[in-house]
Amino acid sequence: MTRSFLLTSILLFIGLASNAQVVFNEPATLKAAIRQYITENKSKTEIDGWRIQVLATTDRRQMEQVYKIFQDLYPEIDIHWVHEEPYYRLKVGAFHERRECLPLCQEIRKHFTQALPVTERVELEEIINQ
Repeated sequence: MTRSFLLTSILLFIGLASNAQVVFNEPATLKAAIRQYITENKSKTEIDGWRIQVLATTDRRQMEQVYKIFQDLYPEIDIHWVHEEPYYRLKVGAFHERRECLPLCQEIRKHFTQALPVTERVELEEIINQ
């Protein structure tokens, strides 16, 4: 047991004392692929994410009423609506993962029973600024 420990210690000491360096020689095609990957990812402004849909209805007046009620109950939360024929949808938040939106969704459900998490393309900046 002590022999193997002594041998390992000596080899480790020799390795550290020799100041050895490992050099990776990457093929040019790999370097180009890495550069392209980095460039494409820097240009992405949206990702697949999650929002909380408070309401989906075909009645614009109902949507406007719920919009005002939501603003009164939750003035600190930004709400927006989208018209996806034939529905008007009220949505809040921008989350990277579903589990991140669940606590807020449960809170909103106390007043709006239709509230549920939905997938959507979200701006990275929205997620970062939350």
